[in-house]
Amino acid sequence: NNKIIFVKSLGSLKYFNAVNNCHFVMGNTSSGIIEVASFNKFFLNIGSRQEGREISKNTISVSANCDEIIKGVLKIEKKINKNIKFTNVYYRKDALIRIKEKILKIIKE
Repeated sequence: NNKIIFVKSLGSLKYFNAVNNCHFVMGNTSSGIIEVASFNKFFLNIGSRQEGREISKNTISVSANCDEIIKGVLKIEKKINKNIKFTNVYYRKDALIRIKEKILKIIKE
């Protein structure tokens, strides 16, 4: 299928560009749970590797089973068609400013 591409590693910039331009992300990566919601994209979490993490409403978790993965993709397709919106549970307002302030405080100590 020429609509599916498998890549071992894109690096940060290409990865974020790909997330921004795809319909959804699937895999077993923490990035799917932590960062993909900030792009207002869905994430199909496959397997138990991320079990126990807090997840946003963009994440659908399935076992590493072909039938379950297909069901998960179909659920995401329905949600995309309904234009469902969500927020990232890991988003923190002014995070960059707060991080900078903490670093400056450590440097001054």
